Amino acid sequence: MVKSQSIKKNSLAPTILVSGGAGFIGSHLVEALLANGAKVLVVDNFNTGKEIHVKHLLSNPNFALFNVDINEGLPPEIESVDYVFHMAGLEDYMYSKDNPTLDSLLTNSLGTKTLLDLVRRSEAKFVLISTIDVYQGRMSQDELAKYFGLSKPEENKFSLIEAKRFAEAVVWEYFKKYDLDVRIVRLPEVYGPRMSFDSSGVMGLYIRTLIENKDIEVQNDGVEKEYYLYVSDAVSGILRSMFNQETKGNIYSLVPESAITQLELAYLLRSVADGNLQISFKQSGPSLPFRGPVPETFNLKDLSWKPRISLKSGVIDTLKWFGYSVNQNTFKPTKYVEEKAISKGTQTTAVVSSEPASVSSIYPPNSSDLYTKMYPTKPVKSHKVLNLKSLFSSGKKKELVTKQTPSTKKLPNFLGNPKFFTATAIFISAILVFLVRAHPRYKKLLLQVLRLM
Repeated sequence: MVKSQSIKKNSLAPTILVSGGAGFIGSHLVEALLANGAKVLVVDNFNTGKEIHVKHLLSNPNFALFNVDINEGLPPEIESVDYVFHMAGLEDYMYSKDNPTLDSLLTNSLGTKTLLDLVRRSEAKFVLISTIDVYQGRMSQDELAKYFGLSKPEENKFSLIEAKRFAEAVVWEYFKKYDLDVRIVRLPEVYGPRMSFDSSGVMGLYIRTLIENKDIEVQNDGVEKEYYLYVSDAVSGILRSMFNQETKGNIYSLVPESAITQLELAYLLRSVADGNLQISFKQSGPSLPFRGPVPETFNLKDLSWKPRISLKSGVIDTLKWFGYSVNQNTFKPTKYVEEKAISKGTQTTAVVSSEPASVSSIYPPNSSDLYTKMYPTKPVKSHKVLNLKSLFSSGKKKELVTKQTPSTKKLPNFLGNPKFFTATAIFISAILVFLVRAHPRYKKLLLQVLRLM
């Protein structure tokens, strides 16, 4: 399936290299780039990437695919490029049960250096895709056998976090020494069409459980929080970090405004389940230590970026892609969710909306900056971007407050209805006519009443 054709760099369209472009997020990024007329070179060793993700792109003359391990260098067909998106090793990081730890460490060290050297030779722009958990970890153990953690999940997760941390350090040193045009994008847990259930944390586990028509099992009390980002929003932020102005040397954390608990996620999935889904709890020991600092989002205003897809809409769209019949109810966090969080001293925030589940496209809207870079001579339609300055300047989340007013006695609603008075008048008139016809004496009484009125 490899399409290792040579695509030469020219001034007509940008030439872009995407490492890990056959992966879940990488394949969506590649499609968006090709849709904008770019020439795209994908290098992937297919440890976590899948051929089916990019098979439909082979007929595109602007697309080339190389089965390459970037730890061993790049193929000779790749001479020079304009942009490099380094996503290799990203989905190894995303907690795959069988991830090759050594390969991931090398990809984020030797592989990162290989790509940075290409950027330096080509005078290109570069973005490293990292993780918001880059500062999570633990102190080293006394023996190498347990260097990264006490259990297999800890070892996998923390070794891969260490790999991304080192990759960020290498990018920083190249930036200082050679003044390369580089930036770093940190992602939370990304979900959407093509996601792998084995390498997507709690979201993947719950969605798989739902599709298999099983009850959702929440670990411990379910109050641990996580950020979730729909894949099109992730791609949009990555593109903006590369093509927007003044992003050189910066780090961007693409996260929604609020994290949600595992229990809230479980109840959201229960609300769209096609059946009577139950939620149970299982004690599984202590959670992974040292969560790390809350991601900083003050500089997202540089990108004019904000997630467009609500959590509920994204989940519904993902389930539909997997062929699941969704029950679209309005999600409301139950009192039980709040009580669970309060018992742990955690404030829960429902961040899902009841808007219809309609996602027009998995690709992000084209920004004017993106088109200006890719099509210097092509007219650009004006694109309204979001101004995030007000959202991040105060450092506080805006809350909707329902104004309370003192209760006052009001007349019943029907008394203000004109139809009520019309019906009453007709009823009284009918009675009077009946009385007049029934006895002549009432006729005199009626005349006296009319004179008084």
